[in-house]
Amino acid sequence: LFNQERLFFIIAPARSGTTLLQEIVSTFNGFSNTEESRIEGPGYLSCWTYVKKNKDFSYLEKFIEKRCTSEYFIEKTPDSFFCLPELLMRYPYANYIFLERNPLEIILSQLNLQIGIPDAAERNHHIEFDFMEQNDRLLSKEHYYAKLLLKGIESQNSNKQKFKKHITIRYENLINHIEDELKSIERYFGIKANYNDAKQKLLHPSASSITNKYEIKTLEDPNAIRLINKACNIWNYPCIMIDVPKIDINNNQSISDYQFLKSTLNVPLN
Repeated sequence: LFNQERLFFIIAPARSGTTLLQEIVSTFNGFSNTEESRIEGPGYLSCWTYVKKNKDFSYLEKFIEKRCTSEYFIEKTPDSFFCLPELLMRYPYANYIFLERNPLEIILSQLNLQIGIPDAAERNHHIEFDFMEQNDRLLSKEHYYAKLLLKGIESQNSNKQKFKKHITIRYENLINHIEDELKSIERYFGIKANYNDAKQKLLHPSASSITNKYEIKTLEDPNAIRLINKACNIWNYPCIMIDVPKIDINNNQSISDYQFLKSTLNVPLN
Protein backbone atom coordinates (compact mmCIF):
# COMPACT_ATOMS: atom_id res chain seq x y z
CA LEU A 1 0.00 0.00 0.00
CA PHE A 2 2.56 2.54 1.20
CA ASN A 3 5.04 3.01 4.01
CA GLN A 4 3.45 1.49 7.11
CA GLU A 5 5.14 4.07 9.28
CA ARG A 6 2.62 6.56 7.89
CA LEU A 7 -0.29 4.52 9.26
CA PHE A 8 -1.73 5.15 12.73
CA PHE A 9 -4.49 2.97 14.18
CA ILE A 10 -6.59 3.85 17.22
CA ILE A 11 -7.61 0.54 18.79
CA ALA A 12 -10.59 0.70 21.16
CA PRO A 13 -14.23 -0.37 21.52
CA ALA A 14 -17.13 1.81 20.46
CA ARG A 15 -18.06 4.59 22.92
CA SER A 16 -14.59 4.76 24.46
CA GLY A 17 -13.60 8.12 22.98
CA THR A 18 -12.18 7.05 19.61
CA THR A 19 -13.77 9.99 17.77
CA LEU A 20 -12.31 12.49 20.22
CA LEU A 21 -8.85 10.93 20.08
CA GLN A 22 -8.88 10.78 16.29
CA GLU A 23 -9.85 14.46 16.11
CA ILE A 24 -7.09 15.35 18.58
CA VAL A 25 -4.43 13.37 16.68
CA SER A 26 -5.65 14.93 13.44
CA THR A 27 -4.49 18.32 14.76
CA PHE A 28 -0.90 17.05 14.86
CA ASN A 29 1.37 18.16 12.02
CA GLY A 30 0.87 15.98 8.94
CA PHE A 31 -2.56 14.52 9.80
CA SER A 32 -6.00 15.23 8.36
CA ASN A 33 -8.37 12.24 8.47
CA THR A 34 -11.42 12.36 10.79
CA GLU A 35 -13.59 9.58 9.36
CA GLU A 36 -14.40 5.96 10.03
CA SER A 37 -13.39 3.47 7.35
CA ARG A 38 -16.70 2.43 5.80
CA ILE A 39 -17.86 1.05 2.47
CA GLU A 40 -20.13 3.30 0.48
CA GLY A 41 -23.45 1.67 -0.39
CA PRO A 42 -26.23 -0.29 1.35
CA GLY A 43 -25.59 -0.83 5.05
CA TYR A 44 -22.58 1.51 5.12
CA LEU A 45 -20.55 -1.44 6.40
CA SER A 46 -17.26 -1.06 8.21
CA CYS A 47 -14.27 -2.06 6.10
CA TRP A 48 -13.21 -4.19 9.05
CA THR A 49 -16.14 -6.60 8.61
CA TYR A 50 -14.32 -8.18 5.66
CA VAL A 51 -11.03 -8.17 7.51
CA LYS A 52 -12.66 -10.15 10.30
CA LYS A 53 -14.64 -12.50 8.05
CA ASN A 54 -12.19 -13.23 5.24
CA LYS A 55 -8.92 -11.47 6.16
CA ASP A 56 -9.74 -9.24 3.19
CA PHE A 57 -8.01 -5.85 3.53
CA SER A 58 -8.92 -4.62 0.04
CA TYR A 59 -11.84 -2.43 1.18
CA LEU A 60 -9.79 -0.88 3.97
CA GLU A 61 -6.79 -0.22 1.75
CA LYS A 62 -8.90 1.31 -1.03
CA PHE A 63 -10.46 3.60 1.58
CA ILE A 64 -7.05 4.66 2.91
CA GLU A 65 -5.67 5.24 -0.59
CA LYS A 66 -8.64 7.44 -1.44
CA ARG A 67 -8.67 9.44 1.80
CA CYS A 68 -4.98 9.78 2.62
CA THR A 69 -4.08 13.28 1.50
CA SER A 70 -1.48 14.08 4.17
CA GLU A 71 1.80 12.66 5.40
CA TYR A 72 0.06 10.42 7.95
CA PHE A 73 -3.27 8.60 8.12
CA ILE A 74 -5.12 8.00 11.41
CA GLU A 75 -7.78 5.22 11.45
CA LYS A 76 -10.20 4.75 14.34
CA THR A 77 -13.16 2.53 13.32
CA PRO A 78 -14.06 0.57 16.51
CA ASP A 79 -14.42 -2.78 14.66
CA SER A 80 -10.61 -2.89 14.40
CA PHE A 81 -10.69 -3.71 18.14
CA PHE A 82 -11.73 -7.24 17.16
CA CYS A 83 -9.14 -7.70 14.39
CA LEU A 84 -5.84 -7.53 16.26
CA PRO A 85 -4.28 -10.79 14.99
CA GLU A 86 -5.13 -9.76 11.43
CA LEU A 87 -3.68 -6.27 11.96
CA LEU A 88 -0.50 -7.69 13.42
CA MET A 89 0.03 -9.84 10.36
CA ARG A 90 -0.83 -7.15 7.80
CA TYR A 91 0.70 -4.02 9.33
CA PRO A 92 3.46 -5.06 11.74
CA TYR A 93 5.34 -1.75 11.31
CA ALA A 94 2.38 0.62 11.66
CA ASN A 95 1.74 2.80 14.72
CA TYR A 96 -0.89 1.83 17.27
CA ILE A 97 -2.63 3.88 19.94
CA PHE A 98 -4.61 1.70 22.34
CA LEU A 99 -7.34 3.71 24.04
CA GLU A 100 -8.80 2.46 27.31
CA ARG A 101 -11.80 3.71 29.28
CA ASN A 102 -13.66 2.39 32.32
CA PRO A 103 -15.57 -0.62 30.87
CA LEU A 104 -18.67 0.22 32.91
CA GLU A 105 -18.79 3.70 31.35
CA ILE A 106 -18.31 2.17 27.90
CA ILE A 107 -21.20 -0.28 28.13
CA LEU A 108 -23.54 2.26 29.75
CA SER A 109 -22.80 4.66 26.90
CA GLN A 110 -23.45 1.89 24.36
CA LEU A 111 -26.75 0.92 25.97
CA ASN A 112 -27.92 4.51 26.31
CA LEU A 113 -27.19 5.25 22.68
CA GLN A 114 -29.42 2.32 21.70
CA ILE A 115 -32.47 3.17 23.82
CA GLY A 116 -35.58 2.39 21.79
CA ILE A 117 -33.56 0.84 18.95
CA PRO A 118 -34.00 -2.90 18.27
CA ASP A 119 -30.58 -4.50 18.24
CA ALA A 120 -31.47 -7.59 16.16
CA ALA A 121 -29.88 -6.14 13.03
CA GLU A 122 -26.63 -5.37 14.84
CA ARG A 123 -26.54 -8.88 16.33
CA ASN A 124 -27.12 -10.35 12.87
CA HIS A 125 -24.21 -8.27 11.60
CA HIS A 126 -21.90 -9.37 14.44
CA ILE A 127 -22.80 -13.03 13.90
CA GLU A 128 -22.59 -12.91 10.09
CA PHE A 129 -19.08 -11.46 10.22
CA ASP A 130 -17.85 -13.68 13.09
CA PHE A 131 -17.61 -11.05 15.82
CA MET A 132 -20.07 -13.15 17.88
CA GLU A 133 -21.61 -16.64 17.77
CA GLN A 134 -25.09 -17.91 16.91
CA ASN A 135 -26.08 -18.75 20.50
CA ASP A 136 -25.24 -15.19 21.60
CA ARG A 137 -28.40 -14.08 19.80
CA LEU A 138 -30.44 -15.28 22.81
CA LEU A 139 -28.62 -13.24 25.47
CA SER A 140 -30.17 -10.23 27.15
CA LYS A 141 -29.10 -6.87 25.72
CA GLU A 142 -26.85 -6.10 28.70
CA HIS A 143 -25.32 -9.57 28.70
CA TYR A 144 -24.73 -9.50 24.91
CA TYR A 145 -22.89 -6.19 24.82
CA ALA A 146 -20.94 -6.99 27.98
CA LYS A 147 -19.77 -10.24 26.37
CA LEU A 148 -18.82 -8.44 23.15
CA LEU A 149 -16.84 -5.82 25.10
CA LEU A 150 -15.04 -8.38 27.26
CA LYS A 151 -14.17 -10.42 24.17
CA GLY A 152 -12.40 -7.42 22.67
CA ILE A 153 -10.64 -6.50 25.92
CA GLU A 154 -9.37 -10.06 26.36
CA SER A 155 -8.07 -10.03 22.79
CA GLN A 156 -6.28 -6.74 23.39
CA ASN A 157 -4.80 -8.05 26.62
CA SER A 158 -3.31 -11.07 24.87
CA ASN A 159 -2.14 -9.29 21.69
CA LYS A 160 -1.11 -5.73 22.57
CA GLN A 161 2.48 -6.46 23.55
CA LYS A 162 3.08 -8.17 20.20
CA PHE A 163 2.84 -4.85 18.36
CA LYS A 164 6.24 -3.24 17.79
CA LYS A 165 5.12 0.40 18.05
CA HIS A 166 2.25 1.04 20.43
CA ILE A 167 1.23 3.32 23.25
CA THR A 168 -1.73 3.14 25.64
CA ILE A 169 -3.83 6.21 26.41
CA ARG A 170 -6.53 6.39 29.07
CA TYR A 171 -9.66 8.32 28.15
CA GLU A 172 -9.88 9.73 31.66
CA ASN A 173 -6.33 11.10 31.41
CA LEU A 174 -6.99 12.44 27.93
CA ILE A 175 -9.89 14.65 29.02
CA ASN A 176 -8.39 15.68 32.37
CA HIS A 177 -4.66 15.96 31.57
CA ILE A 178 -4.54 16.44 27.81
CA GLU A 179 -1.12 18.14 27.75
CA ASP A 180 0.53 15.15 29.44
CA GLU A 181 -1.05 12.76 26.92
CA LEU A 182 -0.08 14.94 23.96
CA LYS A 183 3.52 14.96 25.19
CA SER A 184 3.47 11.16 25.54
CA ILE A 185 2.27 10.76 21.95
CA GLU A 186 4.83 13.29 20.69
CA ARG A 187 7.74 11.60 22.44
CA TYR A 188 6.82 8.06 21.52
CA PHE A 189 6.05 8.54 17.82
CA GLY A 190 8.23 11.56 17.09
CA ILE A 191 5.35 13.67 15.76
CA LYS A 192 4.48 17.28 16.61
CA ALA A 193 1.29 18.29 18.45
CA ASN A 194 -0.59 21.54 18.01
CA TYR A 195 -1.59 22.07 21.62
CA ASN A 196 -4.14 24.85 21.19
CA ASP A 197 -5.96 23.09 18.36
CA ALA A 198 -5.98 19.82 20.29
CA LYS A 199 -7.42 21.44 23.40
CA GLN A 200 -10.22 22.97 21.33
CA LYS A 201 -11.41 19.48 20.42
CA LEU A 202 -12.33 18.86 24.06
CA LEU A 203 -14.90 21.66 23.79
CA HIS A 204 -16.81 20.08 20.91
CA PRO A 205 -18.43 16.70 21.72
CA SER A 206 -19.30 14.30 18.92
CA ALA A 207 -22.81 14.22 17.48
CA SER A 208 -23.51 10.84 19.10
CA SER A 209 -22.47 12.18 22.50
CA ILE A 210 -24.89 15.07 22.12
CA THR A 211 -27.83 12.81 21.19
CA ASN A 212 -27.01 10.24 23.91
CA LYS A 213 -29.48 10.84 26.78
CA TYR A 214 -27.61 8.69 29.32
CA GLU A 215 -30.83 7.52 30.97
CA ILE A 216 -29.43 4.13 31.98
CA LYS A 217 -27.30 4.59 35.10
CA THR A 218 -26.57 0.99 36.16
CA LEU A 219 -26.52 -2.59 34.93
CA GLU A 220 -29.16 -5.00 36.18
CA ASP A 221 -28.25 -8.33 34.56
CA PRO A 222 -25.95 -10.28 36.96
CA ASN A 223 -24.22 -11.94 34.01
CA ALA A 224 -23.43 -8.55 32.47
CA ILE A 225 -22.14 -7.29 35.82
CA ARG A 226 -19.89 -10.33 36.15
CA LEU A 227 -18.37 -9.79 32.68
CA ILE A 228 -17.89 -6.05 33.14
CA ASN A 229 -16.14 -6.62 36.44
CA LYS A 230 -13.80 -9.03 34.67
CA ALA A 231 -13.14 -6.37 32.05
CA CYS A 232 -12.41 -3.81 34.78
CA ASN A 233 -9.99 -6.24 36.37
CA ILE A 234 -8.08 -6.75 33.08
CA TRP A 235 -7.73 -3.02 32.44
CA ASN A 236 -7.01 -2.22 36.09
CA TYR A 237 -10.12 -0.16 36.72
CA PRO A 238 -11.86 -0.45 40.09
CA CYS A 239 -14.60 -3.05 40.09
CA ILE A 240 -17.73 -1.04 40.73
CA MET A 241 -20.40 -2.34 43.07
CA ILE A 242 -23.73 -1.98 41.28
CA ASP A 243 -26.77 -1.18 43.40
CA VAL A 244 -28.72 -4.35 42.65
CA PRO A 245 -29.56 -7.35 44.89
CA LYS A 246 -26.40 -9.35 45.50
CA ILE A 247 -27.31 -12.90 44.45
CA ASP A 248 -24.84 -15.74 44.13
CA ILE A 249 -25.19 -16.67 40.47
CA ASN A 250 -24.43 -20.32 41.28
CA ASN A 251 -27.06 -21.04 43.95
CA ASN A 252 -29.35 -17.94 44.04
CA GLN A 253 -28.55 -17.19 47.68
CA SER A 254 -28.10 -13.70 49.07
CA ILE A 255 -24.43 -12.96 49.76
CA SER A 256 -22.28 -10.11 51.02
CA ASP A 257 -20.81 -7.37 48.80
CA TYR A 258 -17.36 -8.92 49.24
CA GLN A 259 -18.57 -12.38 48.19
CA PHE A 260 -20.53 -10.93 45.29
CA LEU A 261 -17.52 -9.08 43.92
CA LYS A 262 -15.40 -12.19 44.30
CA SER A 263 -17.98 -14.33 42.46
CA THR A 264 -18.35 -11.85 39.59
CA LEU A 265 -14.61 -11.69 39.02
CA ASN A 266 -13.92 -15.38 39.59
CA VAL A 267 -10.47 -14.41 40.83
CA PRO A 268 -9.04 -14.39 44.35
CA LEU A 269 -9.51 -11.17 46.33
CA ASN A 270 -7.07 -10.42 49.14
